[in-house]
Amino acid sequence: MKILLSVIFFFSLIFSNLSFGQWDIIPGSGDSPRDVETISSENAKTITKPKLKTTRKGFKVTYAQMSIGFDKGCNPNKIMSDELNECATLPENVKQLAIDYCLKDDKKKAVFYGNTTNFLQMTVSRFRCK
Repeated sequence: MKILLSVIFFFSLIFSNLSFGQWDIIPGSGDSPRDVETISSENAKTITKPKLKTTRKGFKVTYAQMSIGFDKGCNPNKIMSDELNECATLPENVKQLAIDYCLKDDKKKAVFYGNTTNFLQMTVSRFRCK
């Protein structure tokens, strides 16, 4: 039993840090990336402390979140897909982390490229500084 748990933990660590190539290609859904400051934080809170990790083309923030309800007209099934969704929200501390990270980089703006989930079903928000 201990060996099985160790193997599961090992693979969960590996898979939680892989991007599966999703970050290397900008999603082609037709939705444009959004300025982080314009994204709503209403009804979204983090359960765990957000962790920032840089990638070749930007950075991603991984966290567990709790959301309460959705706006009318939003498709909650697209919130965590590779397709950008104008209804996606970001918890305030995730927004501030992205904004602060980009301010260090020659006062650039943080741009949100969408949410996905990792192997552990934690939210992975993708950003770039522009």
